[in-house]
Amino acid sequence: MQEAALVGWHQRYSQLRRGSFAGEVQTLSLPGISITRERVNLAVAQEIASPLGCAVFVASLSNSAEWRVNAARRGTDVISLYRGGTEVTAVAPDHSDVLIVTVEAQQLGVAAEDIPPVRYCFGSAQTEATKQWLSSLLAIYGRNEAPPELDALLPGLVLDRLHAMLQHFLLSDDTALRPRAAYALYRQALRLMEDQHREPLSVADMAQELGVPATSLREAFTETIGITPSAWLRQHRLHGARRDLNSANGSVSEIAMKWGFWHLGRFSAYYAERFGHTPSDALRARSRL
Repeated sequence: MQEAALVGWHQRYSQLRRGSFAGEVQTLSLPGISITRERVNLAVAQEIASPLGCAVFVASLSNSAEWRVNAARRGTDVISLYRGGTEVTAVAPDHSDVLIVTVEAQQLGVAAEDIPPVRYCFGSAQTEATKQWLSSLLAIYGRNEAPPELDALLPGLVLDRLHAMLQHFLLSDDTALRPRAAYALYRQALRLMEDQHREPLSVADMAQELGVPATSLREAFTETIGITPSAWLRQHRLHGARRDLNSANGSVSEIAMKWGFWHLGRFSAYYAERFGHTPSDALRARSRL
């Protein structure tokens, strides 16, 4: 699954648009460095945390619609820096194409705790050249066209570019992504769902548990991931069922009831509408593995 494509990362994807999901991940691994290109056809909300002790650079390779990061809107001309282990909520638009570079902080000559949790900057000529060079490396190695002598030189060349990019971030002014009230409330709602994921909650239940008006909860969700909490609640349950259908034992009806869908026909209709295939199709595909 796409969620397991980045080794050492914690990722949870929630598909925001109807249709058949298609994703592609291409990775070049070097000592202490991972260069990845991830492409996804449909808009997704991602709950992600990168490996501890690392710096992570993220840049868009497409001119698709803007992203949202922790409820803040970001254009495709923005490059992000994350400290490993920082929890981030990112919403990728349709046809996203993103470059992700993970590097051990010590290789950049800094302590992990000195890397800002989340920081962004607008691209410069230098960062744009680095982005295009890194993506070209993926293409060359993907086609097995890299000259043998490049293997020994490449880690040092990549580190030089990444060190320069890190300095660009650290010397830029006003680039910290500050916490937003909407995102903080959204994260509280997620934790509530994790604590009570076996008991289907309504928006009113969530608002009461969190001690906020339902309108505030609605604003938090729409600002952070672009959908209402009621839509997210159904998607959360559908994605939970999908993960179980793809990986766990049990019949369609057992999995549907586990996630709070008591009417099997409606569950199948909701599932097919969201993912482009029926729960029975998913179960048959799992049995063929």
